Amino acid sequence: MEQDMKNKKNLLVVLLSCWISEGGIQRVNRSILKYFSQSNSFRNISVLVLLDRPLQIEQAVHSDTLYSRCKIQGFSGGKLKFIFVYIKRILIKRPDFVWFDHVNSFPLMVSVAVLNIRYGLTIHGIEVFRPIGCLKKVALKMAKYIVCPSDSTKNEAIKYAPIFKKAMLCPWGFDVQQQNLIRNLPITLDFKDRKTILIVARMSRENAYSKGHQELIEAVKLLNKRLPEILLIIVGRGSSQPIFEKLAVEKKIQNNVLFTGFVPDEKLHVYYEHCDVFAMPSRGEGFGLVYLEAMAYGKPCIGSNLDAAKEVISDSETGYCVDPDNIEELAERLFQLLTDSELRKKMGQAGQKRYLENFTEQKFHERFMRIIGDV
Repeated sequence: MEQDMKNKKNLLVVLLSCWISEGGIQRVNRSILKYFSQSNSFRNISVLVLLDRPLQIEQAVHSDTLYSRCKIQGFSGGKLKFIFVYIKRILIKRPDFVWFDHVNSFPLMVSVAVLNIRYGLTIHGIEVFRPIGCLKKVALKMAKYIVCPSDSTKNEAIKYAPIFKKAMLCPWGFDVQQQNLIRNLPITLDFKDRKTILIVARMSRENAYSKGHQELIEAVKLLNKRLPEILLIIVGRGSSQPIFEKLAVEKKIQNNVLFTGFVPDEKLHVYYEHCDVFAMPSRGEGFGLVYLEAMAYGKPCIGSNLDAAKEVISDSETGYCVDPDNIEELAERLFQLLTDSELRKKMGQAGQKRYLENFTEQKFHERFMRIIGDV
């Protein structure tokens, strides 16, 4: 037993982004941390989170025993204290392995490389779709593991830095906990008898790429005469929302577009359950976890053929991948699905099967284990 404890490793996880809040990266961070916390390979697990507040973390850990083995510390965005504690952990605690959640952690990566400590990191998408500097290349070269969610992300990243050829494919996955959701919610479902399209995505001017909101509004404009009962439901918030609201008015389809604002996870199921089609014809998804959510609910999906959506959605089987620049094609695919209940059902069932066979959290953890199993 004593020898087994000696063989176990000390792990440090460094998160520049959040662990608790909404978003795909945060969800992946939680899942990876869950994997580490359930592993028998680690004796101590320390987690440093730059952006989360300590009280948030305390409440989250208290309510979720999955992370009870982890000592998680938040810094409320305080970079100096974050770096001070990080240096202290590296020099005094000397972890055997460090995991980073973002390529912008490269100065911290170099510091552990100097101490001959092995490390790995996840890349997600747009953060690596740009030229990178020399120090960042050095940090990436010395990384033991680089994990990415899709071939699309890897191939796009390689255009800017050939070092990403060493990245290993590990598509994300997560569990949709339908059984624990709040059922009797005070939400007026005015859209029950309408032909509904759902998109769940932030509307931020800071996004480096379009999520497809404008394209969907333009497609609804093309369809509203053929389908007067059509309704586009936009779940999410962000600085661009007034722009899209104005666009809907200009197109004279404000009655065909519903902006819900932010919807928490425990209420989001209402929209997934009652929509007919999920659509997010984005232009730069590194993966697209919302497609998995829709597939888990048995909904056909429409995504883009320009990004990783085509690796999640099986074109013409679980939905369609379209050119977001071709509004006519997008509108026609929406029309097909909205007017053919048998096609919707067939594709929705195929999507649900694809999700269960490939994209649950267990499947993700199995892939992750195969990559870093020798840690």
